Amino acid sequence: MKPLVGICSDLVVSKKDKKPKSVIDCGYVDGIYAAGGIPVVIPPMEREEVLEEYMERLDGLLMTGGLDLNPVKLGKRPHPSIKPMLPRREESDRRLLKMAIERKMPTLCVGVSMQLMNVMFGGSLHTHLPEDEAIELMDPSWWMVGVQWHPENDSSSALDRQLFEGFIDACLGKASVPLTIPVLKKAG
Repeated sequence: MKPLVGICSDLVVSKKDKKPKSVIDCGYVDGIYAAGGIPVVIPPMEREEVLEEYMERLDGLLMTGGLDLNPVKLGKRPHPSIKPMLPRREESDRRLLKMAIERKMPTLCVGVSMQLMNVMFGGSLHTHLPEDEAIELMDPSWWMVGVQWHPENDSSSALDRQLFEGFIDACLGKASVPLTIPVLKKAG
Protein backbone atom coordinates (compact mmCIF):
# COMPACT_ATOMS: atom_id res chain seq x y z
CA MET A 1 0.00 0.00 0.00
CA LYS A 2 1.25 3.49 -0.83
CA PRO A 3 2.06 5.72 2.14
CA LEU A 4 0.02 8.84 2.89
CA VAL A 5 2.32 11.86 3.01
CA GLY A 6 1.13 15.14 4.47
CA ILE A 7 2.39 18.24 2.68
CA CYS A 8 1.99 21.55 4.48
CA SER A 9 0.69 24.28 2.21
CA ASP A 10 1.60 27.94 2.13
CA LEU A 11 -0.70 30.81 2.97
CA VAL A 12 -0.75 33.88 0.74
CA VAL A 13 -2.97 36.94 0.68
CA SER A 14 -4.67 37.65 -2.61
CA LYS A 15 -4.00 41.17 -3.89
CA LYS A 16 -7.47 41.24 -5.41
CA ASP A 17 -9.69 40.45 -2.43
CA LYS A 18 -7.13 40.53 0.43
CA LYS A 19 -8.25 37.09 1.64
CA PRO A 20 -5.71 34.42 2.59
CA LYS A 21 -5.45 31.45 0.22
CA SER A 22 -3.89 28.08 0.92
CA VAL A 23 -1.53 27.23 -1.98
CA ILE A 24 1.06 24.60 -2.81
CA ASP A 25 3.74 24.20 -5.46
CA CYS A 26 2.62 21.20 -7.53
CA GLY A 27 6.25 20.02 -7.64
CA TYR A 28 5.87 18.75 -4.07
CA VAL A 29 2.73 16.79 -4.95
CA ASP A 30 4.28 15.45 -8.17
CA GLY A 31 7.54 14.49 -6.39
CA ILE A 32 5.73 12.51 -3.69
CA TYR A 33 3.46 10.77 -6.19
CA ALA A 34 6.33 9.93 -8.58
CA ALA A 35 8.27 8.39 -5.67
CA GLY A 36 5.32 6.14 -4.76
CA GLY A 37 3.40 8.10 -2.14
CA ILE A 38 -0.09 9.57 -1.94
CA PRO A 39 0.12 13.33 -1.26
CA VAL A 40 -2.28 14.83 1.31
CA VAL A 41 -2.30 18.63 1.34
CA ILE A 42 -2.54 20.14 4.83
CA PRO A 43 -3.78 23.73 4.95
CA PRO A 44 -2.39 26.03 7.66
CA MET A 45 -4.73 25.35 10.58
CA GLU A 46 -5.07 27.38 13.75
CA ARG A 47 -6.44 24.56 15.91
CA GLU A 48 -4.01 21.92 17.10
CA GLU A 49 -6.69 19.22 17.34
CA VAL A 50 -7.36 19.54 13.60
CA LEU A 51 -3.66 19.05 12.83
CA GLU A 52 -3.66 16.05 15.19
CA GLU A 53 -6.39 14.45 13.05
CA TYR A 54 -4.19 14.77 9.97
CA MET A 55 -1.09 13.46 11.75
CA GLU A 56 -2.89 10.37 13.08
CA ARG A 57 -3.54 9.25 9.51
CA LEU A 58 -0.18 10.04 7.92
CA ASP A 59 2.89 7.91 7.27
CA GLY A 60 5.20 10.89 6.66
CA LEU A 61 5.34 14.68 6.59
CA LEU A 62 6.82 17.00 3.97
CA MET A 63 7.35 20.51 5.29
CA THR A 64 7.52 22.92 2.35
CA GLY A 65 9.51 26.05 1.63
CA GLY A 66 8.10 29.54 1.77
CA LEU A 67 8.77 32.99 3.13
CA ASP A 68 10.98 33.58 6.17
CA LEU A 69 10.44 32.75 9.83
CA ASN A 70 9.53 35.78 11.91
CA PRO A 71 12.84 36.90 13.48
CA VAL A 72 11.02 38.45 16.46
CA LYS A 73 9.81 34.98 17.51
CA LEU A 74 13.45 33.89 17.45
CA GLY A 75 14.54 36.77 19.69
CA LYS A 76 16.14 38.65 16.79
CA ARG A 77 15.58 42.08 15.33
CA PRO A 78 13.68 42.44 12.05
CA HIS A 79 15.91 42.90 9.01
CA PRO A 80 14.92 44.61 5.72
CA SER A 81 15.81 41.48 3.73
CA ILE A 82 13.41 39.30 5.79
CA LYS A 83 9.92 38.70 4.42
CA PRO A 84 8.10 36.82 7.19
CA MET A 85 5.42 34.27 6.35
CA LEU A 86 1.93 34.91 7.64
CA PRO A 87 1.62 34.10 11.38
CA ARG A 88 -1.04 31.45 10.76
CA ARG A 89 1.31 29.50 8.47
CA GLU A 90 4.25 29.78 10.84
CA GLU A 91 2.23 28.65 13.86
CA SER A 92 0.70 25.75 11.92
CA ASP A 93 4.15 24.65 10.70
CA ARG A 94 5.56 24.82 14.22
CA ARG A 95 2.74 22.62 15.51
CA LEU A 96 3.08 20.10 12.66
CA LEU A 97 6.83 19.79 13.08
CA LYS A 98 6.50 19.42 16.87
CA MET A 99 3.99 16.58 16.32
CA ALA A 100 6.30 14.89 13.78
CA ILE A 101 9.20 15.08 16.24
CA GLU A 102 7.10 13.66 19.07
CA ARG A 103 6.00 10.76 16.85
CA LYS A 104 9.41 10.29 15.19
CA MET A 105 7.52 10.42 11.91
CA PRO A 106 9.59 10.37 8.71
CA THR A 107 9.96 14.05 7.80
CA LEU A 108 11.43 15.97 4.88
CA CYS A 109 11.94 19.71 5.46
CA VAL A 110 12.57 22.04 2.52
CA GLY A 111 13.87 25.62 2.57
CA VAL A 112 12.42 27.62 5.45
CA SER A 113 11.15 24.36 6.98
CA MET A 114 14.76 23.16 7.26
CA GLN A 115 15.44 26.36 9.18
CA LEU A 116 12.44 25.66 11.43
CA MET A 117 13.74 22.11 11.97
CA ASN A 118 17.07 23.57 13.06
CA VAL A 119 15.36 25.97 15.48
CA MET A 120 13.12 23.21 16.91
CA PHE A 121 16.27 21.26 17.84
CA GLY A 122 17.84 24.29 19.55
CA GLY A 123 19.83 25.70 16.64
CA SER A 124 20.09 29.33 15.62
CA LEU A 125 19.62 31.09 12.31
CA HIS A 126 21.60 33.55 10.25
CA THR A 127 19.91 36.06 7.98
CA HIS A 128 20.99 34.23 4.82
CA LEU A 129 21.77 30.53 4.44
CA PRO A 130 23.62 29.13 1.43
CA GLU A 131 21.42 27.42 -1.14
CA ASP A 132 23.39 24.17 -1.02
CA GLU A 133 22.98 23.34 2.65
CA ALA A 134 21.53 20.07 3.95
CA ILE A 135 21.12 18.60 7.43
CA GLU A 136 19.96 15.20 8.56
CA LEU A 137 18.99 13.76 11.88
CA MET A 138 21.56 11.22 13.00
CA ASP A 139 19.19 8.77 14.70
CA PRO A 140 19.21 5.35 13.00
CA SER A 141 15.62 4.72 14.11
CA TRP A 142 14.20 7.88 12.56
CA TRP A 143 14.41 9.48 9.10
CA MET A 144 14.42 13.29 9.16
CA VAL A 145 16.21 15.37 6.54
CA GLY A 146 16.25 19.08 5.82
CA VAL A 147 17.48 20.65 2.58
CA GLN A 148 17.94 24.30 1.74
CA TRP A 149 17.51 23.73 -1.99
CA HIS A 150 14.13 23.06 -3.61
CA PRO A 151 13.76 19.50 -4.96
CA GLU A 152 10.23 20.33 -6.15
CA ASN A 153 11.47 22.76 -8.83
CA ASP A 154 10.95 22.02 -12.51
CA SER A 155 14.71 21.61 -12.86
CA SER A 156 14.73 18.59 -10.53
CA SER A 157 17.68 16.23 -10.80
CA ALA A 158 18.47 12.61 -10.03
CA LEU A 159 19.50 13.74 -6.53
CA ASP A 160 16.07 15.34 -6.03
CA ARG A 161 14.32 12.14 -7.13
CA GLN A 162 16.59 10.11 -4.82
CA LEU A 163 15.63 12.41 -1.95
CA PHE A 164 11.89 11.87 -2.56
CA GLU A 165 12.40 8.11 -3.03
CA GLY A 166 14.43 7.81 0.18
CA PHE A 167 11.71 9.72 2.00
CA ILE A 168 8.97 7.42 0.68
CA ASP A 169 11.06 4.35 1.64
CA ALA A 170 11.24 5.77 5.18
CA CYS A 171 7.46 6.29 5.18
CA LEU A 172 7.08 2.63 4.26
CA GLY A 173 9.48 1.58 7.01
CA LYS A 174 12.07 0.39 4.47
CA ALA A 175 14.83 2.88 5.24
CA SER A 176 17.22 1.24 7.70
CA VAL A 177 19.75 4.07 7.83
CA PRO A 178 19.52 7.82 7.20
CA LEU A 179 19.92 8.93 3.60
CA THR A 180 23.40 10.22 2.81
CA ILE A 181 23.03 13.50 0.96
CA PRO A 182 26.08 14.97 -0.71
CA VAL A 183 26.05 18.75 -0.32
CA LEU A 184 26.00 20.02 -3.87
CA LYS A 185 25.35 23.48 -5.23
CA LYS A 186 21.99 23.41 -6.99
CA ALA A 187 21.77 25.37 -10.21
CA GLY A 188 18.80 27.61 -10.88
